[in-house]
Amino acid sequence: MHHIIGDQWSLNLLKRDLIALYNESATGIPAELPILILPYAGIAERERSNASMQRHLRQLEYWRKRLLGMPTLLELPFSKSRPSQQDYVGATHTVFLSGELTSNLRRLAARSHTSLYLLMLNVFATLVYRYTGQTDFCLGTPIAGRKHRDEENIIGLFVNMLPLRCTVDPSKSFDQLVTQIGTLTGKIGRAHV
Repeated sequence: MHHIIGDQWSLNLLKRDLIALYNESATGIPAELPILILPYAGIAERERSNASMQRHLRQLEYWRKRLLGMPTLLELPFSKSRPSQQDYVGATHTVFLSGELTSNLRRLAARSHTSLYLLMLNVFATLVYRYTGQTDFCLGTPIAGRKHRDEENIIGLFVNMLPLRCTVDPSKSFDQLVTQIGTLTGKIGRAHV
């Protein structure tokens, strides 16, 4: 069995290329697939270059300072105790929001001058605070890692996890917390990702 490891961007590329090749097969008109300038292995090699390693070391130092003193454990209330050795076995629970609720959330995000994503991130941070009572914790969010134009047509995994340090001040309003998290992610996104 073969597995394709990729991100959502890659799945869209694969779908685009399969449709083009199917149309070529059905019509006889040659598919116009993009020419890859650099293979996936070439991108990995570029990432291991001296310049890239120096950038990586600067970013690593930034993250060490940013996450210094942050609690290492999120004290979520569990129905059973933590295992002595983590196995990373978990579950997925899918929740569907009604169209009306989604529209209301979009309006709230617009009123707060933020994106729906940041609004929902803030809702989740508030929920974590309510469950744990912790005012300082980290949430991880996936980010796209395609930094150069020559990576746009390559199928592969270009996703990294961005740690978002959340400091919740219970005396602040929900709107103030949304602004605070939005400011944090904006600064990180511009300067260090």
